[in-house]
Amino acid sequence: MYDLINCAKRSIALRQMAKFFSKIDRNPVTRTPAEVDLEFQEIDFKSTDGLNLKAWYMPSKGSSKIVVFNHFMLGNRAGAVPLADWGNVTVDFMPIYRALVDAGYSIFTYDLRNHGESDQDQGGMLGLTHTEYQDALGAQRYVKEHYPDSEIFLYSQCYGTVATMRAMDKSPADFEGVKAFVNIQPLSSNAFVEGVTEKFGLSHPDNVAQFSKHLKRRTGYSTDELKVPDIAPAVKMPTMLVQVRADWRTTNKDLVSVFEKLGTDEKEMLWIDDQEERLEAYNHFARHPDDLITFFNKY
Repeated sequence: MYDLINCAKRSIALRQMAKFFSKIDRNPVTRTPAEVDLEFQEIDFKSTDGLNLKAWYMPSKGSSKIVVFNHFMLGNRAGAVPLADWGNVTVDFMPIYRALVDAGYSIFTYDLRNHGESDQDQGGMLGLTHTEYQDALGAQRYVKEHYPDSEIFLYSQCYGTVATMRAMDKSPADFEGVKAFVNIQPLSSNAFVEGVTEKFGLSHPDNVAQFSKHLKRRTGYSTDELKVPDIAPAVKMPTMLVQVRADWRTTNKDLVSVFEKLGTDEKEMLWIDDQEERLEAYNHFARHPDDLITFFNKY
């Protein structure tokens, strides 16, 4: 009887996880850089497949350095309001923007499709970075065209960082010359399933295969098409990989695999040990801006 109950629980959980990866509710843009006294411009630009994306540009006067900033799933260019299923963490990017601008880095930050105030795509269905990479690529090309004398740095998180890595894999020439990349918590769907089911006592060798079937039906993508270590070799610039060590929504072995397969020897791993919730990683550099600026300043 216990085995039947456990099997039913696993089936429900795996279906719910596949549903989460197919469509999400938009998180509202609740703040602007004006809150931290930053000058900023509202910008509209296009993804490479023609969607309208909303962005902010924050100049650091007299600087030739610019950071292209990519948010995580569930968030937007402002951060995120608390969500009960994700630890009730408020994410606020404004202190990070303030610290970067003060350190001499202009910022270009935007909402991915189906997030924030950017266009809807496929009725709001997620492309699991197989469409969103075109947003990251569009941002890269916009920055190169409109700020041609700038040295480009990248700051990307979770969904946004996988989209950025996939853009590098699809169009490496667009990322030649990028000075450095802060890569925060890239997430593979198979690692998510392994971590979550272990957390709730539902581990089983068949979990990833069953989840993949449900995901394929909903999105057209299987877990084999979403493994971040497979695209890690496309990352050629100096990289800092960042991860909450206690994050139960992934596995540390997947992050180690990403790190080992990065296509650069100039890399470092920053484990966050003073927090346990995944979303707190996106506040880390608000608390510790010197760690971020010291890394970027090397390049």
